[in-house]
Amino acid sequence: MPFNIATFRQYLHTANPTYSRLTSSSIQPLENRLAILGATVGPAVLNQIQPLWAVVPYDKQQKYAAPIGYLKQFVPTLADAIPALPRMAYMEFKVMFMTIGGNARYPARFYHVHRLTWQSSNGRMASLAQVGTRERVTHRTNPAGPPFDALINANIPMAFTQGALTNAGAQGGSNYDDHSTGNPALIVRRPLGVGSVIADQIYEYTADGATWHPIPGAQYEIEKGVRMAGGQHVFFFRKQSAPPHANVFHFEVEYPIGPAHPVPGNRIPVVPAGFAAPAQINTYASRIIRLG
Repeated sequence: MPFNIATFRQYLHTANPTYSRLTSSSIQPLENRLAILGATVGPAVLNQIQPLWAVVPYDKQQKYAAPIGYLKQFVPTLADAIPALPRMAYMEFKVMFMTIGGNARYPARFYHVHRLTWQSSNGRMASLAQVGTRERVTHRTNPAGPPFDALINANIPMAFTQGALTNAGAQGGSNYDDHSTGNPALIVRRPLGVGSVIADQIYEYTADGATWHPIPGAQYEIEKGVRMAGGQHVFFFRKQSAPPHANVFHFEVEYPIGPAHPVPGNRIPVVPAGFAAPAQINTYASRIIRLG
């Protein structure tokens, strides 16, 4: 049998006999949406239902366990909470050294370490125990195209995801985000030219380990490239909140572009930031526009 709004309302009134006399209730927006959806309530309309249930405070969710138990018969992956109020912060700068051009400590890769934190939409972090998170990055243009060296950057994928593979772990409330880039002198195309590559980064959550949904407010735009500053070509890296939250977070730095060096195997190794050496960003950057 399909979902029945009358049955749902019966459960509501059993849980709270005064429900209909209340001027407002945190669960009322969900009830109103279910009344509109009617017999179509099922997995296909999860996106319409999830945000309305997840914002109901935890104590009220416990009170209305019976009607939601009925609803979950039709939408089994409905989560009690989702990550909310995300906040991105710059944490530290690191450098990976390797032998290049006879220099045994050449700064081959720079790491901009960020951390994303979030809260629970229902006010209880433990409710996120069966929710997983990940990041999805999609380049708008080829990252191996101008102004970057085609061979050095050829192994950068146009799109990738990383993070949880199952619906678990979000109760920790945070995720580290290590943006690394090769030393500009090694990765740019010669002769130097102005241009940039932009990628969209979206943090997502899942309640079933299979279907993923954007975390509201956790969308970012990443840009790196070459531009003119003070009459010189400089490399820049920018990470900024995407609209409509464009001014919430903004990280942007410029680096000088040194002389070219041949890279062994045309590839700069990518290792986790934990293996790189902590450093001061202003030692390597020519200009710091904003760090957060």
